[in-house]
Amino acid sequence: MSNVISLGLPRRQSFRDRLSAIVDTFAHHRRTTNDVYWLKENAELLNILEVTRPDMADDALAPYAAIYAGLGERLAFFPQYYRFLLALALDLEDLGLPGDEAERYCAQVMRAGLEKAELSDLQRAEAWRLLSRRLDVPRDASLEERLRLFAGRSSTFALPNKKAAYELTHIVFICRSTGAVIPNLTPPFWSAWNTRDCLRFWIRTLICCPKFASHCAMRRERRARSGKTGCIMAWAHFHCSPLIPRPLRTTITTTS
Repeated sequence: MSNVISLGLPRRQSFRDRLSAIVDTFAHHRRTTNDVYWLKENAELLNILEVTRPDMADDALAPYAAIYAGLGERLAFFPQYYRFLLALALDLEDLGLPGDEAERYCAQVMRAGLEKAELSDLQRAEAWRLLSRRLDVPRDASLEERLRLFAGRSSTFALPNKKAAYELTHIVFICRSTGAVIPNLTPPFWSAWNTRDCLRFWIRTLICCPKFASHCAMRRERRARSGKTGCIMAWAHFHCSPLIPRPLRTTITTTS
Protein backbone atom coordinates (compact mmCIF):
# COMPACT_ATOMS: atom_id res chain seq x y z
CA MET A 1 0.00 0.00 0.00
CA SER A 2 2.95 2.31 0.45
CA ASN A 3 3.32 2.44 -3.36
CA VAL A 4 -0.19 3.79 -3.91
CA ILE A 5 -0.05 7.30 -5.28
CA SER A 6 -2.90 9.58 -4.41
CA LEU A 7 -3.94 11.81 -7.29
CA GLY A 8 -6.12 14.73 -6.26
CA LEU A 9 -8.50 16.33 -8.70
CA PRO A 10 -7.51 19.82 -9.80
CA ARG A 11 -9.24 22.44 -7.72
CA ARG A 12 -11.87 24.35 -9.62
CA GLN A 13 -11.37 28.07 -9.36
CA SER A 14 -14.05 30.02 -7.58
CA PHE A 15 -16.25 32.38 -9.56
CA ARG A 16 -14.38 35.32 -8.07
CA ASP A 17 -11.04 33.92 -9.21
CA ARG A 18 -12.31 33.20 -12.71
CA LEU A 19 -13.78 36.68 -13.00
CA SER A 20 -10.55 38.27 -11.79
CA ALA A 21 -8.64 36.25 -14.40
CA ILE A 22 -10.98 37.47 -17.15
CA VAL A 23 -10.57 41.09 -16.04
CA ASP A 24 -6.79 40.76 -15.95
CA THR A 25 -6.76 39.13 -19.39
CA PHE A 26 -8.74 41.96 -20.96
CA ALA A 27 -6.75 44.63 -19.13
CA HIS A 28 -3.24 43.32 -19.83
CA HIS A 29 -3.02 40.37 -22.18
CA ARG A 30 -5.30 40.78 -25.22
CA ARG A 31 -4.24 44.12 -26.62
CA THR A 32 -2.01 47.03 -25.71
CA THR A 33 -3.66 49.93 -23.91
CA ASN A 34 -2.77 52.24 -26.83
CA ASP A 35 -5.02 50.24 -29.15
CA VAL A 36 -8.48 51.75 -29.67
CA TYR A 37 -9.89 48.22 -29.64
CA TRP A 38 -8.52 47.87 -26.12
CA LEU A 39 -10.71 50.83 -25.18
CA LYS A 40 -13.75 49.28 -26.86
CA GLU A 41 -13.33 45.81 -25.37
CA ASN A 42 -12.60 46.97 -21.85
CA ALA A 43 -15.36 49.58 -21.87
CA GLU A 44 -17.84 46.88 -22.86
CA LEU A 45 -16.50 44.41 -20.28
CA LEU A 46 -16.75 46.95 -17.47
CA ASN A 47 -20.24 47.97 -18.55
CA ILE A 48 -21.30 44.33 -18.37
CA LEU A 49 -19.88 44.09 -14.85
CA GLU A 50 -21.51 47.37 -13.81
CA VAL A 51 -24.91 46.23 -15.02
CA THR A 52 -24.80 42.65 -13.71
CA ARG A 53 -22.91 43.45 -10.46
CA PRO A 54 -21.47 39.95 -9.97
CA ASP A 55 -19.68 38.85 -6.81
CA MET A 56 -16.18 40.22 -7.40
CA ALA A 57 -12.96 39.92 -5.42
CA ASP A 58 -11.90 43.05 -3.57
CA ASP A 59 -8.87 43.47 -5.84
CA ALA A 60 -10.58 42.43 -9.09
CA LEU A 61 -10.34 45.96 -10.51
CA ALA A 62 -6.70 46.44 -9.51
CA PRO A 63 -5.49 45.94 -13.12
CA TYR A 64 -7.32 49.16 -14.02
CA ALA A 65 -5.91 51.37 -11.26
CA ALA A 66 -3.14 52.85 -13.41
CA ILE A 67 -5.48 53.19 -16.38
CA TYR A 68 -8.01 55.09 -14.28
CA ALA A 69 -5.32 57.44 -13.00
CA GLY A 70 -4.39 58.38 -16.57
CA LEU A 71 -7.87 58.83 -18.04
CA GLY A 72 -7.80 62.62 -17.66
CA GLU A 73 -4.59 62.88 -19.68
CA ARG A 74 -5.99 60.56 -22.34
CA LEU A 75 -9.16 62.61 -22.58
CA ALA A 76 -7.09 65.76 -23.13
CA PHE A 77 -5.02 64.19 -25.92
CA PHE A 78 -7.67 61.96 -27.51
CA PRO A 79 -11.03 63.75 -27.15
CA GLN A 80 -12.37 61.77 -30.11
CA TYR A 81 -12.50 58.72 -27.82
CA TYR A 82 -14.39 60.50 -25.07
CA ARG A 83 -17.26 57.99 -25.03
CA PHE A 84 -14.92 55.07 -24.34
CA LEU A 85 -12.97 57.04 -21.74
CA LEU A 86 -16.11 58.26 -19.94
CA ALA A 87 -17.50 54.73 -19.91
CA LEU A 88 -14.31 53.42 -18.31
CA ALA A 89 -14.29 56.11 -15.62
CA LEU A 90 -18.00 55.82 -14.84
CA ASP A 91 -18.08 52.04 -14.60
CA LEU A 92 -14.86 51.73 -12.61
CA GLU A 93 -16.13 54.20 -10.01
CA ASP A 94 -19.57 52.61 -9.84
CA LEU A 95 -17.95 49.20 -9.39
CA GLY A 96 -16.02 50.47 -6.39
CA LEU A 97 -12.62 51.63 -7.63
CA PRO A 98 -11.61 54.58 -5.41
CA GLY A 99 -11.98 57.93 -7.14
CA ASP A 100 -14.49 60.57 -8.16
CA GLU A 101 -13.07 61.93 -11.40
CA ALA A 102 -15.89 60.81 -13.72
CA GLU A 103 -18.09 63.80 -12.91
CA ARG A 104 -15.23 66.17 -13.73
CA TYR A 105 -14.62 64.36 -17.03
CA CYS A 106 -18.32 64.61 -17.89
CA ALA A 107 -18.28 68.34 -17.17
CA GLN A 108 -15.14 68.68 -19.29
CA VAL A 109 -16.86 66.97 -22.21
CA MET A 110 -19.93 69.20 -21.83
CA ARG A 111 -17.82 72.36 -21.76
CA ALA A 112 -15.99 71.29 -24.91
CA GLY A 113 -19.27 70.31 -26.57
CA LEU A 114 -17.81 67.00 -27.73
CA GLU A 115 -21.21 65.34 -27.81
CA LYS A 116 -22.39 67.98 -30.29
CA ALA A 117 -19.71 66.87 -32.75
CA GLU A 118 -21.45 63.50 -33.16
CA LEU A 119 -23.13 63.16 -36.53
CA SER A 120 -24.82 59.85 -35.68
CA ASP A 121 -28.04 59.94 -33.65
CA LEU A 122 -27.00 56.64 -32.10
CA GLN A 123 -23.72 58.09 -30.85
CA ARG A 124 -25.47 61.22 -29.59
CA ALA A 125 -27.86 59.02 -27.62
CA GLU A 126 -24.99 57.03 -26.18
CA ALA A 127 -23.21 60.24 -25.21
CA TRP A 128 -26.37 61.45 -23.44
CA ARG A 129 -26.63 58.17 -21.54
CA LEU A 130 -23.04 58.47 -20.33
CA LEU A 131 -23.20 62.14 -19.38
CA SER A 132 -26.53 61.77 -17.58
CA ARG A 133 -24.98 59.31 -15.16
CA ARG A 134 -23.23 62.21 -13.42
CA LEU A 135 -24.80 65.41 -14.72
CA ASP A 136 -28.29 66.76 -15.13
CA VAL A 137 -28.43 66.63 -18.92
CA PRO A 138 -31.76 67.52 -20.57
CA ARG A 139 -33.32 64.85 -22.73
CA ASP A 140 -33.51 65.44 -26.47
CA ALA A 141 -37.05 64.48 -27.43
CA SER A 142 -36.39 64.94 -31.15
CA LEU A 143 -33.38 62.62 -30.96
CA GLU A 144 -35.38 59.93 -29.20
CA GLU A 145 -38.17 60.28 -31.76
CA ARG A 146 -35.72 59.84 -34.66
CA LEU A 147 -34.36 56.68 -33.08
CA ARG A 148 -37.86 55.30 -32.60
CA LEU A 149 -38.79 56.16 -36.20
CA PHE A 150 -35.72 54.33 -37.45
CA ALA A 151 -36.44 51.31 -35.25
CA GLY A 152 -40.09 51.26 -36.28
CA ARG A 153 -39.47 51.19 -40.03
CA SER A 154 -39.89 47.46 -40.60
CA SER A 155 -39.01 47.60 -44.30
CA THR A 156 -35.42 48.48 -43.34
CA PHE A 157 -35.05 45.05 -41.78
CA ALA A 158 -36.99 42.97 -44.28
CA LEU A 159 -33.71 41.78 -45.78
CA PRO A 160 -30.46 41.03 -43.89
CA ASN A 161 -28.68 44.30 -43.22
CA LYS A 162 -25.75 44.07 -40.83
CA LYS A 163 -25.40 47.82 -40.25
CA ALA A 164 -29.12 48.36 -39.64
CA ALA A 165 -29.32 45.36 -37.31
CA TYR A 166 -26.33 46.65 -35.35
CA GLU A 167 -27.95 50.05 -34.92
CA LEU A 168 -31.30 48.53 -34.01
CA THR A 169 -29.88 46.38 -31.21
CA HIS A 170 -27.88 49.31 -29.84
CA ILE A 171 -30.97 51.51 -29.84
CA VAL A 172 -32.61 48.92 -27.61
CA PHE A 173 -29.62 48.79 -25.29
CA ILE A 174 -29.56 52.58 -25.03
CA CYS A 175 -33.34 52.86 -24.54
CA ARG A 176 -33.16 50.42 -21.65
CA SER A 177 -29.98 52.01 -20.23
CA THR A 178 -28.17 48.74 -20.90
CA GLY A 179 -30.25 46.82 -18.41
CA ALA A 180 -31.29 49.48 -15.94
CA VAL A 181 -34.83 49.91 -17.27
CA ILE A 182 -37.16 48.07 -19.60
CA PRO A 183 -37.76 50.11 -22.76
CA ASN A 184 -41.24 51.47 -23.44
CA LEU A 185 -41.28 50.30 -27.04
CA THR A 186 -44.25 51.01 -29.28
CA PRO A 187 -45.99 48.50 -31.61
CA PRO A 188 -44.30 49.92 -34.77
CA PHE A 189 -40.98 49.05 -33.19
CA TRP A 190 -41.97 45.40 -32.75
CA SER A 191 -43.10 45.17 -36.35
CA ALA A 192 -39.51 45.95 -37.33
CA TRP A 193 -38.48 42.72 -35.64
CA ASN A 194 -41.30 40.68 -37.12
CA THR A 195 -39.24 39.22 -39.96
CA ARG A 196 -37.82 35.80 -40.65
CA ASP A 197 -34.36 36.81 -39.49
CA CYS A 198 -33.75 34.27 -36.73
CA LEU A 199 -30.94 36.18 -35.05
CA ARG A 200 -32.95 39.36 -34.62
CA PHE A 201 -35.89 37.37 -33.26
CA TRP A 202 -33.56 35.58 -30.86
CA ILE A 203 -32.06 38.86 -29.62
CA ARG A 204 -35.51 40.41 -29.23
CA THR A 205 -36.71 37.48 -27.14
CA LEU A 206 -33.66 37.46 -24.91
CA ILE A 207 -33.73 41.22 -24.36
CA CYS A 208 -37.38 41.50 -23.40
CA CYS A 209 -38.46 38.10 -22.05
CA PRO A 210 -37.06 37.32 -18.59
CA LYS A 211 -38.37 33.74 -18.57
CA PHE A 212 -36.72 32.92 -21.87
CA ALA A 213 -33.51 34.58 -20.74
CA SER A 214 -33.54 32.47 -17.58
CA HIS A 215 -34.17 29.35 -19.64
CA CYS A 216 -31.18 30.15 -21.86
CA ALA A 217 -29.06 30.83 -18.79
CA MET A 218 -29.85 27.37 -17.39
CA ARG A 219 -29.05 25.79 -20.73
CA ARG A 220 -25.77 27.71 -20.76
CA GLU A 221 -24.98 26.34 -17.30
CA ARG A 222 -25.70 22.75 -18.36
CA ARG A 223 -23.60 23.13 -21.51
CA ALA A 224 -20.74 24.53 -19.46
CA ARG A 225 -20.83 21.56 -17.10
CA SER A 226 -20.79 19.15 -20.05
CA GLY A 227 -17.92 21.01 -21.71
CA LYS A 228 -20.07 22.23 -24.62
CA THR A 229 -19.59 25.95 -24.36
CA GLY A 230 -20.54 28.43 -27.05
CA CYS A 231 -19.69 32.07 -27.55
CA ILE A 232 -23.21 32.96 -28.66
CA MET A 233 -24.62 31.89 -25.29
CA ALA A 234 -21.89 33.78 -23.48
CA TRP A 235 -22.98 36.85 -25.45
CA ALA A 236 -26.55 36.20 -24.37
CA HIS A 237 -25.49 36.00 -20.73
CA PHE A 238 -23.55 39.25 -21.00
CA HIS A 239 -26.30 41.29 -22.59
CA CYS A 240 -29.36 39.72 -21.01
CA SER A 241 -28.26 38.99 -17.46
CA PRO A 242 -29.87 42.23 -16.19
CA LEU A 243 -33.17 40.41 -16.67
CA ILE A 244 -31.98 37.14 -15.13
CA PRO A 245 -32.54 36.52 -11.40
CA ARG A 246 -29.38 37.38 -9.48
CA PRO A 247 -28.59 33.82 -8.23
CA LEU A 248 -28.28 32.71 -11.84
CA ARG A 249 -26.07 35.64 -12.73
CA THR A 250 -23.38 34.68 -10.31
CA THR A 251 -23.22 31.02 -11.27
CA ILE A 252 -22.92 31.23 -15.03
CA THR A 253 -19.40 31.03 -16.36
CA THR A 254 -18.41 33.40 -19.12
CA THR A 255 -15.75 31.16 -20.65
CA SER A 256 -16.40 30.55 -24.33
